[in-house]
Amino acid sequence: MPGNLGAVGMAELLVTAKNSIFACCRDNDAPISANIHRNGAVQLIKDKNESLNDRGEKKIYHKGRVRITAPI
Repeated sequence: MPGNLGAVGMAELLVTAKNSIFACCRDNDAPISANIHRNGAVQLIKDKNESLNDRGEKKIYHKGRVRITAPI
């Protein structure tokens, strides 16, 4: 999460990202690691197997949609 928001800003960001956080947790087996962006998007960084970056993949949850990019 962005570190310079303050307590109220972080609380508002978590409320905004709530559904994306739930979707990310629902779709991926534990343990996972993810980032929350200022716009409320949740980007999966690492799933139970390995880092998505190592595989060249990107998975972002935002406003009820999942965007997945993978190498060809």
